[in-house]
This record gives sequence, C-alpha cells and structure tokens, in this order.
Amino acid sequence: MDGPSLPLNARHVLTKDLIINRINMFANGIAILALFYYRAATLLRITETRETPLAYRWRPVKLEVYPERLTGDEKLPPVDVFVCTADPSKEPSLGVMNTVVSAMALDYPPDRLAVYLHDDGDSYVTLHAIREAWKFARLWVPFRRKYELKIACPEAYFSSKESAHEKFIGSSEFAAEKEIIKKRYAEFQEALEKNSVNASASVSRDHAPSIESSCVGTFLDPDSLLPLCALLFAPLLADFLSSLSVILTGKKAMDGPSPPLNARRVLTKSLIVNRLYMFINGIAILALFYYRATTLVRIIKTRESPLVPYLIVIFSEIVLTFFWVLYQAFRWRPVKLEAYPERLPEDEKLKPVDVFICTADPSKEPSLGVMNTVISAMALDYPPDKLAVYLQDDGGSYVTLNAIREAWKFARFWVPFRRKYELKIACPAAYLSSKESVHEKFIGSREFSAEKKIIEKKYAEFQEALEKNSVNASASVSRDHAPVIEVIKDENGDSSLKDMPLLVYVAREKRPGHPHHFKGGALNALLRVSAVITNAPYFLVLDCDMYCYNPSSARIAMCFYLDPKISSKIAWVQFPQKFHNLSEHDIYGGSLNAIYKSNIGLDGLRGPNIYGCNFVMTREAIYATGKIEKEVDLNQLKKKFGSSNEFIKSLYKSYKPQLPEDRKLSGELQKELQLLASCTYDNGTDWGEEVGYRYFSVVEDAITSLSLHCNGWISVYIDPASPCFLGATTTNLNDMLVQQTRWVFGLMQIALSKFNPLIYAPLKLSILETMCYAAGSLEALYVLPVYGLAIIPPICLLYGIPLYPKVSDPYFIVLAFIFLSSRLKHVQETISFGDPLINTVYELRVWMMKSVACYFYAVLNGILDRLGLREANFSLTSKVVDDEQETRFKQGIYDFQVSPMLLIPLCSLYILNLAAFVIGIARLFQKNDELLAQTVLSFFVVIVNYHLLEGMFLRKDKGRIAPSVTLLSIAVSAIILGCGSLLLFY
Repeated sequence: MDGPSLPLNARHVLTKDLIINRINMFANGIAILALFYYRAATLLRITETRETPLAYRWRPVKLEVYPERLTGDEKLPPVDVFVCTADPSKEPSLGVMNTVVSAMALDYPPDRLAVYLHDDGDSYVTLHAIREAWKFARLWVPFRRKYELKIACPEAYFSSKESAHEKFIGSSEFAAEKEIIKKRYAEFQEALEKNSVNASASVSRDHAPSIESSCVGTFLDPDSLLPLCALLFAPLLADFLSSLSVILTGKKAMDGPSPPLNARRVLTKSLIVNRLYMFINGIAILALFYYRATTLVRIIKTRESPLVPYLIVIFSEIVLTFFWVLYQAFRWRPVKLEAYPERLPEDEKLKPVDVFICTADPSKEPSLGVMNTVISAMALDYPPDKLAVYLQDDGGSYVTLNAIREAWKFARFWVPFRRKYELKIACPAAYLSSKESVHEKFIGSREFSAEKKIIEKKYAEFQEALEKNSVNASASVSRDHAPVIEVIKDENGDSSLKDMPLLVYVAREKRPGHPHHFKGGALNALLRVSAVITNAPYFLVLDCDMYCYNPSSARIAMCFYLDPKISSKIAWVQFPQKFHNLSEHDIYGGSLNAIYKSNIGLDGLRGPNIYGCNFVMTREAIYATGKIEKEVDLNQLKKKFGSSNEFIKSLYKSYKPQLPEDRKLSGELQKELQLLASCTYDNGTDWGEEVGYRYFSVVEDAITSLSLHCNGWISVYIDPASPCFLGATTTNLNDMLVQQTRWVFGLMQIALSKFNPLIYAPLKLSILETMCYAAGSLEALYVLPVYGLAIIPPICLLYGIPLYPKVSDPYFIVLAFIFLSSRLKHVQETISFGDPLINTVYELRVWMMKSVACYFYAVLNGILDRLGLREANFSLTSKVVDDEQETRFKQGIYDFQVSPMLLIPLCSLYILNLAAFVIGIARLFQKNDELLAQTVLSFFVVIVNYHLLEGMFLRKDKGRIAPSVTLLSIAVSAIILGCGSLLLFY
C-alpha cells in the first residue's frame, strides 16, 4: 500500500521565542500604557496648576504707564492699603511701621487713601508701635508731599542720597525742616525699641477681634491731609479687612465671599494609586480569563481533566471579578471633607435640632449606658432653646421611664457645668473616667475643682439610683402597651427651664398582631411625635449606646446645612461610628473601618449610605415633601401622612409647635400625641413606603438611603479628628456573627426585590453610584465563590488534579500577580487609613468567617423570606459586658462560645483545606509543580484562619471550640469530600 509522500517543507513554532516575545509585549505594553497614564495625569496637573512658565514665553510683552497723563485728583477712585504682620519678635516693629508710614505717604489724594494694618498676633507691642507711627506720620507725610520727595519710606530716605525736588535744593527752610524730621525719626525709633522689650511674650493665638482707628478726631476732619490709618486684630483677615474698609471709609472696591464653612479635598495620591491599580489589575484579569477560556476549550475537546470542577472554579472567579469591578467605584474619586464650625454665624441664626435615641430592653441595654447617651445629647454645644432630646422606649419599660427621670435630675447639674467650663467631652461617664478636658483658662481654678467634686458626688448618687431601679429589668419589658409620652421636667415645676434642652420620653403603642417594623417604625413614631412638640427642621439619630463625645457634632453638621451652595441638596450628614471599648487587637472587625474606608470614595460621588445612627437629617428629605403649597388638597395629605390634622399643619414652614413655655402638655395635645404614637397610624398611608423610614427591610437605613439618593438627594461623610460619638462594639464572636447575619439578611431582602440596585437605580443614579449600592446589597453572594474555592481546589489537590497553570506557564505569573496585587492593595489601604498592619489579617479573617457562616444563612433566609416561608425578626445585640469575654477580647484571643450552626461550616472547610495542604506538600516534594497554586491556596486558608486550628486542637480554656463541634466538623468535611469527589467523574 502506497503511503503518503514525505512533506517537502516543515513549519516549527519556536515556542521559547514565542513565550519570550509575548511576555515582552504584555509587560512592555503595560509599562507603555502606564507611562502614557502618567503623561496624561501630569499634563492635566500642569494645565490646572500652571507649574511651568513655558506658556508665558510665547508672546513676551512689556507695559509702560504714563501717570502724568491722569486727570485731576477728584476723579481718582479711592484706594485701601492692606498690610499684614503677626509677630513683632520676628518682624521688628521699626520695619513694619516704616511700611505703614510709607503707605500713608503715597502720592495719592489723602482723602481717598486708607491704610489697614492686620496684626495676627494681637500684640500690644504692635498696637503701641502703630500709635507712635501715627505721631511721626503727622510730620513725615506733609513733609514728603511739600518737598515732593521721590522716596516715600523715611528709613530709606534717610539712608540714601535722595534729596528734595530740584527747585528746593539750597532752601534753608527745607534744611531746617529736614533736621526736625530726622530728630523726630530718631525719637520714633527709640520709642519703638523701648516698646519692643519682650516682644515674643506679647503674641497671642487666642484672642477676640479688636479694631482701632488712629486719631479718630483727625481722620474725620475733612480738611485733614492724612489718610485713614486703622489697626486690626482679627482671625479672618481678608473678610475683616474688606468689610471694615467699607464701614470706615465707604470705599467698596470688591465684595468678597464669606469664608467657607466646609472644604472638599480630593485625595490625589490615592486617586492615582487606585486608578493605576484598576488599570493594571484589570489587564491581568483579562489575561487570566483568556487563559481560562482557551484551557476550557482544550478540556472540552480532550477531556484531559474533569470538566465540572473546572467550570465551578471559573464561575467562582467570574463572581469574584464581578465584585472586584463593583468595588472599584468606591476607589474612583476619594475625597475628604472638612468642616469649620468656628465660622458659623451667631447662635440665634442656627436652626433647631431634635435628637432621637432608641432603646428597647433595659436587661440587654443597661440604663446607665442609655442615660449617659441621653445626658450627653442634652450637653451638646448648641443653644439649649434650639435642642430637644427624645428617647423612644420600644419596650414600654417602667425601668427606662424612671431612669430618664433620674437622668433629668443629674442633667440639671451636668449640662450647666459642661457649658460653663467648656468641657471637650459631653458624656459624664466618659469625662469622669478620663483625663481632664476642661478649657485651659480654668485649669487650677478652685471654683472648678469644687464644682467638679459636686458633679462626681451627684453622678455617684445617680448611678446608685439606676442600679436600684434596674432590679428585675427584663420583667419590665412589655410588647402589649398603650402609647406613653411624657415631657420630663422638675417635679415641683418651679425651676427655670430656659437653659435646659427639652427632654421627652416616648413609648409608642405595641399590640400583638400589629406589625411594629422594628427600628424604622420607632423612628417614624418619633418623627410624628416630635413634629407637634418641637418640629425642628433637622434631627440627629443615635443608638442608645452611642453617646456624644465631642459636643460640637450638631455645629459640624450645620457647616453643610448652612452652606448655600449645597444646603438645598443635602439629605443627611453622616458621622462614623467609633468605639470606646476597642482593644489593640481588632479581631472581630469591631471598628468597622473596612466599611468606613469606602466612605472616602462615596463622598466623591453622591455621598455615603445611612449607617444606622450618628447622622443628622432634614425632615424635608425624609418626609419627601419639598415645598408644600397651600392649595394642596387636605385629603391627599391625609392619605399620604395620616389622619392627624396637627401633624399636617406641621408640614408647613409657618407652623409653630404647641408646647407651652412651662412644657406642660395640654389635654388636647396629649390626645394628638397618643394618636401619632398609635400602632395603627401607619395603616393606609405612605409611611414606610414613600414617607419616613422605609419598612421593606430589617436594615431600614440601607433601603431609605437608596430611596433618598434615587430621589435626587445627596449626603456627606465627615470624620472629625476628635470623634463626635463613641459606642460599644461587639466583643465576642457570637454577637459579631449574629449581627452580621442580620445586616446581610436585610441587604439580601433588598437584592431579591424590585429595589435591587441593578434594576431600581440605573436610571436614577450614575453608573458608579449604582455599582456602590449593588456591591452592598449583593454582598452575601460572596458565599458562592468562597464555598466554590474552599471546596473544589482542595478536593482536586487531594486527587492530584490541577486547576491552575503550572509554575513554568507564563500565566502562572499572571495568577500570582492578581493575588499579590490584591493583598498589597489591602495593605496600602489599611496603612493609609491609619490602622496597624496586623489589621489586614484581622479584616481578611473576618471577611472569610462572614462569607462562610453569615452569608450562607443570609442567602438561605433571604430566599425563604422571598418565598414567604420565613418571617423577618430583629434580635438586639446585648450591651451587657461579660468579664471573661472582655478579658479574652483585650488579649486578642477568640471566644468560640458560638452557636454550632455558625461554627460547623467554618471548621469543616478549615479541616478540608488543612488535609489538602498536608497532601499537597507531599505531592510538591514529588516535583509536581502543577499543584503549587492549589497548595498555596489551601495554605493561605490555613494560615489566615489559624485561630480555628487553635480553637479546635490547641486550646483548653472555656472559650475554645467544643470537642463535639470539632468531631461533627470532621464528619461534615468527610461528607463534603465524598460528595465533592463525585464531581471528579464529570
């Protein structure tokens, strides 16, 4: 049989050269793109800042002026001269006063010339010096004008060869007057030297504004030949100089804007790092998917390895990439905001603020902590007649009612004490347990020391009263009670209430069978009740354990609400939640910094979400009213807002609350309040849907944020150097996992509804804002790739099946680059945020635990809730401190006294990866480099979650993982291995 003839030619692919060439193209291409990105960024910066003078060389021009051609003096416009100084020890008075005198001696009509000296050091040395300068100027200015001297400065004139105008040369009168001037100048110089002794001690950095016009009688004389000379001491130079020049001289050269109440600063370095990371990592991810696609095609054709495991890994990587893309929206434009409350107008121009605090169960939220929050809110640095504090007690507990009455008694002492001595801490418990925070001017004051001892005694009595009152607190909680509204005041009613904020106790009606809508329903009840009592246009929401630390929070919020550029757009100002009970080991992620890092990016978009508490909001935004016209039909308003006529009236800006000065509720007002706090008031209205906090999800803050942003409102995130609020974070693993499960379940409710941001928001928000909301609401879906990558690669590793490129494959470098770049980006963000490096491990560990335990149950419960097979519930996080758990928390030791339902998934996957890692190491010694990536992945899981290994096998203390849980986890991991092995046949 004749076989085919031999080929006449052959084509050999030079594999080594091909790999080298393509690696060179890829790496060099990335470098070239990075270079052009740098060039574009530099060009943009140069365009904005004009750092280079090249543009100014294009058309060189020289100007000339001809002052001799000016018309008569009466047609010249007025001119003000501004001179600045700060410290006479560094800027000697003689030189400064020569500048002032020379400005007064300008060749300009004296009635159209004024000189202003601004002294930023408020120094008496400078004040005395300018007075002496005025005396000398009375001689120098007429002398210079009379003899037409060409040098205006006396110091420069006397040290030069300059003489009088030619026509006065040889004049005996000129010579005689010059001698008199020289003598007076020497006296002037000597007076300044005597005055300047100890000049540095005269400088002040804490002073009120001071304004003095030299020789008032003289400058008001219309025949005076001297220009106005004014000395100014003011903290705001430009505005004081411009405004005072208008007041004193009537010369208005330019209307300057008032100083900004806030500032927005783009974090340029972070922006460049973030976008470069997105660009390079994005290219690497595309390269990885190219590898996956080509490998998948080859596997389908050749069946060289099981297909299903490979598909699961690809699916997991696609989901992770989807989330990576979403999270880049947070990094797109990082911005930091600053506020300047010292620039706010006087108190009478500030708007009223209501403070809302919610509590539910004094057995889980101890009265002492709740009342410290109430008292700290009353002690805010805000006009007391414009401040009201409302405590909503969802448990209707007599323990809480009695506690707030005791809190009022103590607040009568604490609030005036904090205001009088300008304490920097508003909370009495925090103040009395901390170092001194009194204003400097009161340090060493006997009166202060005496009053502080009285406060300490009163606080001890207050604390003792609450302890006695809290006996059997759990039995005092009711889920079936009528509404109770009480304005708290002195029992005898004789004391003046002028200097005390209003304090109101509210317990909305609760009845079995009537939905109460958790915290959202409680806040809506407070909105309605407060509307007819105080009706402040702004309200601050606090959790019961989140006390006011820095008393300036309300004023900081007003820096945005009183900014005419943005005030009409802002719905809320969000402050971060910070905690007083954090340890140096943030093992449970209790600082929430992983969340607040993203707010820097959200401020560059439409603003942050509502984070449960610590925010100031406008009623106009939460009511969704805008400006209500009088022509609106009353029935329409009642359908939207409910049947209360008094509440409907409160919607109008002209409304005046009905509470009298003695703060006694009338029978008619009490009846109206009972209606507004009833459990049926919401029925048939828009409350919870379009008005107030939305009821759709147990995380009312997330759905309300989305709704308000989609309605066109914006928000801001401000993080002052001194924390405005401090609370108590979770100090054990069980509370953390339960809390996170509840939060993520609420987000899943949103994701599985019509409010899913990818469906609801695209036409109402920008793409980046939609991505941010989608990243939050879909977060629970991380469970899919985490379970996929925690199960499939280890099982394949046990059976020696490779899923990743071998070390010699160029795509191994791509895979390693993606992994390392993501870890290094996390490190960079942690350090730039000011956290210790170890927090990168803690945050990653918390994310893994949440993904395996919390997200799994959140997705399951979300689906069941959507199918109507599960009813949403809300469980309080206990604020009661367990001493043993607290000790372990401070030592950085995990407390595994957790429900087995949460622990078993964690331990099972850990055991599976531990076994795979041990087998993988053995295979690597056999030079099987195809399995290196899978071995490293299992090692990464094992080393990051080393605390689980300790809890199961190494620890013997009470906080370890129970042996029964460990044994059950081993059994579950064996089941997972067995079931997973079946996939290897496909």
